[in-house]
Amino acid sequence: MEGHPDCVGAKAIAYHGAAVALELVFLNWSAPHPREADFR
Repeated sequence: MEGHPDCVGAKAIAYHGAAVALELVFLNWSAPHPREADFR
């Protein structure tokens, strides 16, 4: 599995995408939102 560059590249892209998505979600949660009261 580790010998295939395509597999390693796909894993790296997947991990990077997940990290970016988590960071965006965390920033959205931590930042004060004008519509935050609607969700609580």
